[in-house]
Amino acid sequence: MIADSLTYEVQDGRLVPVLADQVGTVRYLEYPVLTGYFMWGVAALTSAYLSFTTSTHLLPVPLDVAAYFTIGAILLGFAYLVVIACTARIARRRVWDTAIMCLSPLLIVHAFTNWDLLAMGFTGGAMLAWARRKPVLAGALLGLGTAAKLYPVLLLGPLLVLCLRSGRMGAWAKALIGGVVVWVAVNLPILLTYPRAWLEFYTMNSTR
Repeated sequence: MIADSLTYEVQDGRLVPVLADQVGTVRYLEYPVLTGYFMWGVAALTSAYLSFTTSTHLLPVPLDVAAYFTIGAILLGFAYLVVIACTARIARRRVWDTAIMCLSPLLIVHAFTNWDLLAMGFTGGAMLAWARRKPVLAGALLGLGTAAKLYPVLLLGPLLVLCLRSGRMGAWAKALIGGVVVWVAVNLPILLTYPRAWLEFYTMNSTR
């Protein structure tokens, strides 16, 4: 009964158990596990940067939220560079395929308003791995992408159709197994430790 009355809150960067009646409204993160890890990593880098700048004064000391946004945007920008590089390698001489990725109006407007670029980086890598006939690696990257956002798993549908038509069901099965194993490996620790928090993303999306 005591365990049921406990919840957790962040104190000094650590999750600390507290009695449920000692905190306000409990709000769980509405993103998948890997995106949550990424957000935590950005927060850790932000804290380290602010500690360094305030103690040394060698670099500008921005507002906390500005530092967090900037560091997150830089890392997400690298993820998008991965997408562009993968697209260029897949497209080869079809340069306009890569140009569309670079000049997309959606990218210009919404690149840093959400965390989708993280999943896109894994998805781009998965498509390159599939094009190079590495189905296990492709599946593993799709598993990581799905652990960051839900939509990369949908690519298994078109790949299934292509494999049915070309007689490559073995490759599709390898990709599926690789994706499931990686997705479970990322999600299972949080599912077992914080089941209610893990369900938040799926609960919110089921009611939208």
